Amino acid sequence: MKTTRVLIIVVLVIVIIPLIGYAGWMLKKGESLEVFVVNKSLTEYRGSENRAMNSVLNRQKILTAGNRLYNLKTDHHGLLWDKGEYMVKFPRLNELDRVAEISDMVYYADASGIMTSDTRSLGEGETDQVEYGGINNTDYTFIRKLISMDKPLVLECSFLGPPTEPLVRYNLEQMTDVYYVGWLGTYVKDLSREPGHGAVEDCKEMYRNYTGKEWSFRGPGIILVNTGAGRILVLEEGKEIHTSDGLIVSTEDAMEKYGFPEAVNYSGWFTLLHPGRNEVCSEFQLNPTEEGKQLLNEFGIPETFPALIHAEDNLWFLAGDFGKCKSSKVIPRLWSVGPFMEWLNGNGKNESNFFYTYYQPFMRTVLEEAREMKSN
Repeated sequence: MKTTRVLIIVVLVIVIIPLIGYAGWMLKKGESLEVFVVNKSLTEYRGSENRAMNSVLNRQKILTAGNRLYNLKTDHHGLLWDKGEYMVKFPRLNELDRVAEISDMVYYADASGIMTSDTRSLGEGETDQVEYGGINNTDYTFIRKLISMDKPLVLECSFLGPPTEPLVRYNLEQMTDVYYVGWLGTYVKDLSREPGHGAVEDCKEMYRNYTGKEWSFRGPGIILVNTGAGRILVLEEGKEIHTSDGLIVSTEDAMEKYGFPEAVNYSGWFTLLHPGRNEVCSEFQLNPTEEGKQLLNEFGIPETFPALIHAEDNLWFLAGDFGKCKSSKVIPRLWSVGPFMEWLNGNGKNESNFFYTYYQPFMRTVLEEAREMKSN
């Protein structure tokens, strides 16, 4: 009898409840919203910012102008792949006014670009170079139009850093009062392993070139790099930084407005920005020891720096590679299960919950503002 009850509960949890949830999602009325997504680095959809954003759009059942669900494998601008070759899709200068007018929200998900080695094998003696990426003058003109029209605009992580053209970066900084200070960072669970490919391809080699020493770090820690100056700083947890329950800490106003937890762990890449006179909604906190403070002072790096900046009424800067967080492909379409998963994953201390605790609540708030503006 007990076995039968357990079996019934298992069937309910695994089969019946998800089916009811899917039916509820299917019955939910979709809403058309023109979401213009730019990704200049999309070589693979899985694990990209586009997938996380697609999950948010599907969860909200936001539809394209063609009255279908978004598929950000192809429903984006920037870098697109076709039969093993890439192409660039972006409006021309004479089209920008029209695109800005019809767009309800614009999201620059990734502008870091692709290298020659991402598209083909390098020949002998050939140098790896940027094939496509960065914010150019066309992007700047488009962003300026969007800001002047007060359209909801989110710029994520790599918008101001290389390979963005220096003059374009300067113009963007002057227009938004947000400044790139040259440093990138990432939290690493095990420093003895290669951090992986991202804004910096080989931190170990950079460290050897900069210090003349071999990489001997172990355990969790934070790597900070300045690619332009060739400088690198490694902070080991328990030595230069304290163990902390949350790398990102939000203000009370941001917690109320976006539904953030007070602190959330994050393990991706981030960019050090100066917020100017703008509102800082969340900030990275390194939580250094006395030894760590001395090192940070030597390198001119602050102990805290912005994670989310609210610049204009409808302009936000995400200083982390937040969109690369893990998200479910199925759960967004389970109407009753989605809220349950959000509640279940509401503890920000586990960085695997970052999508539910930080990214999705933020994007949901921005989309809601886009809806309200469209209806007015």
